[in-house]
Amino acid sequence: MQIRLYVLKNVVKTFLGALVVLYAVMGIVQGVKFGGFIGLKDIDLFILALVPMTAFVLPMALLFSILIVLERLSSESEMIAIQACGVRKPHWASVLIGLSVLCALLQIQIATEWGPRSLRTIQERLKATAPSKVFALLQERDFNDSFKNLVVYVETIDRRRETLHGVYIETKRDNEAKGDKQAVITAEAGKISLVNGAIVMLLKNGSVFQQTDKALRHLSFGEYRFKLEVASGKDHSIRKQQAATQPELRRMIAGSPDYTTWVKEYYDRYSFSLLNIIVAMMAVTFGVQRPRTPKYTGFVTGIASVIGYYLVEVFSDKMVRGELLDPFLGSWLPDFTFAIILITVWLMRRYVVKEA
Repeated sequence: MQIRLYVLKNVVKTFLGALVVLYAVMGIVQGVKFGGFIGLKDIDLFILALVPMTAFVLPMALLFSILIVLERLSSESEMIAIQACGVRKPHWASVLIGLSVLCALLQIQIATEWGPRSLRTIQERLKATAPSKVFALLQERDFNDSFKNLVVYVETIDRRRETLHGVYIETKRDNEAKGDKQAVITAEAGKISLVNGAIVMLLKNGSVFQQTDKALRHLSFGEYRFKLEVASGKDHSIRKQQAATQPELRRMIAGSPDYTTWVKEYYDRYSFSLLNIIVAMMAVTFGVQRPRTPKYTGFVTGIASVIGYYLVEVFSDKMVRGELLDPFLGSWLPDFTFAIILITVWLMRRYVVKEA
């Protein structure tokens, strides 16, 4: 019993340290991702953005913590001492598998309830504050290309009233084959607002100069409205299925059963949670090293496992999107693949190595 507690204590301490490091890395990624959209006043949104990241942090932290601890125990000959005391691997490994089961259950709760609810809160807050956030991207007398297919120049900005004066916009269309090549818009004043969930710029008293292959057009307007889209808007967008809890996602699938991405998202939340148990079993299998084994073998094994799982996940996702693989099978393919690898290694170590 003491040996099991000793191994578990060391793994838990390393596991908590790995969580801190991984959350710090994820925090930096989220900070770069949201950029000027989240400030010090929105620190609660920043914390909420880390909740869905737990689905990625938990398995990685669990994998590396078990590998690092078992490799240290092996290199310091403590594992040999444990075996000399007659303690077999299943005895001390059972507590680590139990820890992985707890992580899997926690991840299921996060993936099916807490994560989607936090994403929905972020989505609602970003929509409510979108005009002011986009307004903050603009600077006086600066050519700003933060918006998709637009270059915006503003002479003066009244931030108290959130109005623009002396607006100059140059736009280039995505599809030049239709004849739309370039347009220049000038206006005396402008304002950014939220209309039906879309960010809209309202310009007043201006002109539009549009050039095509056949003509040069000049139009004057009293008011002119058009939608704004941040150039990296896809990075900030939250998909409908990501912000849906499991019962809501099930109802969405019932209404649109052919929407394969929704079906895959539904099963991914369970299959990815099971990864905690698989990585724990892999770490127990590969973590115990011989005394003369090169250092950091377990760490390299962990990195290779994470990369391998990611590649299989990307492959299965492409197959599902191309309708070459059923969404259910695509969700469980990475777990099946790693389970087969694990069973194969275990059988080889049990039978082939012993016979040799």
